Amino acid sequence: MRTLSGEVGAVSNDVAGLVGAVGAHAREIGGSVAREDVSGDASHRQATMTLRLPPAATIAFIDWLAARATIETRHLEDNDVSRQYFDRDVAIRNLEVTLDRLRELARQPDAELADVLQVERELTRVRGELEKLRGEQRLLADQVARATLTLTLATSTTEPALKFELVPHLTRLHLVDAGTRAADRIGGGVTLMATRESSFDFEMLAPQGGDPRSYLFTFATGVYSDFLGGGNRRFGNPYIGFRFGGAKMNGHGALAYGADVGVEVVRFKLFLVEVSGRALGLWYHRSSAPTSDLVLEGTVGIGIPF
Repeated sequence: MRTLSGEVGAVSNDVAGLVGAVGAHAREIGGSVAREDVSGDASHRQATMTLRLPPAATIAFIDWLAARATIETRHLEDNDVSRQYFDRDVAIRNLEVTLDRLRELARQPDAELADVLQVERELTRVRGELEKLRGEQRLLADQVARATLTLTLATSTTEPALKFELVPHLTRLHLVDAGTRAADRIGGGVTLMATRESSFDFEMLAPQGGDPRSYLFTFATGVYSDFLGGGNRRFGNPYIGFRFGGAKMNGHGALAYGADVGVEVVRFKLFLVEVSGRALGLWYHRSSAPTSDLVLEGTVGIGIPF
């Protein structure tokens, strides 16, 4: 003889609907709902259910539940109670024999009053002990006949996954050896950042003097400092990185390459403020001077998650 019991914890987007489905399915397979407690509002619903199920159908019932909710915890306990059951059965039979003998003594017509009273007290004790054992035996037989499964159901609180961050930013660019060109340019841009290790930047610089509108488009990779928070702090996460891409500076196409150093001044789940400094080399696709430039750039950006 064996007893089966267990606890299962699960989360679902519709706890109230799942409670109804669990009760209906338990009755379909020959079980019952011994207890049901539901609390919380629609967005934070939670429930506890105690089910009595046919032992042979319990595992299949848990599999059925797993197809309709996310199982987070699961514990089953299978106990052999054969010796306990039969030892108690022997004790019950012995007490029944004792009870019959006491009843015979109580029926003797010539018994002394003191003896009758002593027999009555013993009869009361034996009856009480016998009823207790019989109750325990009925409970054990019920536990053998039906498994006890406790379900704890809660509303799923899965957070939305961050796909990328969009970081609009202002930029100021300085040509180290500008010659007759405008040395300083102001503009804006946007960074599409999947992670700090992978991002794409597009920047547009306003016309200045006789210099036309210019563009930068680069791919960047960066790393946080493990000694300074590793990117996990809310304030002050420094990083360094490298970038590679292209540019159209003053009407001339160029290969762009360089390095970044920056700091996330503020980083929250839904908000990011960062500043960075960049040193870029531009290699122009032309034969006349200038064939290259060194550019220093500073940016200030605000990130928005998507």
